[in-house]
This record gives sequence, structure tokens and C-alpha cells, in this order.
Amino acid sequence: MPRLPVPTPPAWRLSVVTEGAAELKFILPCDDGSMTVLELTRRLVERCQSLTPSVPLVADRLVDARDGSTLFPEDSAREVLDDGDTVKVFLRRTNTDNGSGAMQRPLVLAREMG
Repeated sequence: MPRLPVPTPPAWRLSVVTEGAAELKFILPCDDGSMTVLELTRRLVERCQSLTPSVPLVADRLVDARDGSTLFPEDSAREVLDDGDTVKVFLRRTNTDNGSGAMQRPLVLAREMG
């Protein structure tokens, strides 16, 4: 009996709104939603840095925009969000001057979200 192809899970997309040091709105593709909230937030910060390259940013927290619920870094995005949801990330500028005059871009969360 021939095998039927295994359907690939549909790609997830989230709407993102930022607040704080940079105010942005964009859509973020999230593969199948299986990433953790920490991985999701890192991807958000990378996207924000690409949109505002001269402003070193760090994310303080990520929340569900519907009700303001804090999203915890160890949770799977699929467990706490639905495809098409809106998340809000709170950004702040960071001084990452390492003494050499060169700025380093942080791609992790402040306090690793926890």
C-alpha cells in the first residue's frame, strides 16, 4: 500500500508591536510555532535590530497583546499563542560599549527573561 505524504504543519505568523526604545509593527514568521518563547523573543530582537541598526536594543519582556499576560521563556510558543496572535515586546536601549568604542548588539533578553 503506498504511503501518503505526511502533511507539513502550516507556517505560523505573529503580529508584533514594540514599545519603549523603538516603536515598530511587523509580521514575524515563526515556522510551525514549536520554538520556545525565548527563541521567539531572540528572533524578535534580531528583527528589531535589523529595522533600527543604529539603536542597540534589549527586550525586557514579551506579553500577549490581548490581555497583557507575560509569556515565560521556557514555554513553547504553540502552547501559549495561536497563529495570527499579536505579541508586544518591551524594548529598551542598552549601552553595550565594551570600552573599545565599538558597540555590540545584544540578541538576548535582559535577565534571559527570568
